[in-house]
Amino acid sequence: RAGAALAVMGDALFLFGGECGFLADVDGVLPYFNDVWRTRDGARWERVTAEAPWPSRPGHWVLPLADRFVLFGGFRPDETGIGEDNPVDMWTSADGEKWSLLAARPWSATTSADVKYDFAAIVSSSSSDSSIYTFGGDRETFNFFDPVNYLRIDNDVWAFGPVRHAHGVEVGAAV
Repeated sequence: RAGAALAVMGDALFLFGGECGFLADVDGVLPYFNDVWRTRDGARWERVTAEAPWPSRPGHWVLPLADRFVLFGGFRPDETGIGEDNPVDMWTSADGEKWSLLAARPWSATTSADVKYDFAAIVSSSSSDSSIYTFGGDRETFNFFDPVNYLRIDNDVWAFGPVRHAHGVEVGAAV
């Protein structure tokens, strides 16, 4: 499996989605996954869910923030197989099984062309604040006839962090 995301929470390592190829088969089925797996020892894996509600994708990230997983980014081709239909969404889960769609969009994306894959990401934590930061990213497509396709590489920084309320912390705001 390639293009999967990994994250640690508690005493377990989780694996989210990924792919076993890039393009759809003759029936139009993409070789992408939206399953979640967990291991506590690296040898024995347990499937948490066979099909999460988020669209299958490779090239995404899942990071722990405020004791929840946050999933975003990734790649999906359009129906032609050469354009993009990247997921313009962010999802959160406390356990990898039950997921909620967030109102926020990664990189304040308005279209699938704004969504990245192959970007770097970290969680920066302090005693008073935790945020996700992304660096750069790729918005290329598989349209090898597009003469400017190779220019869709970014070098920006984006931040996303939890909303702080008097009653506690909730995941969900671009900062």
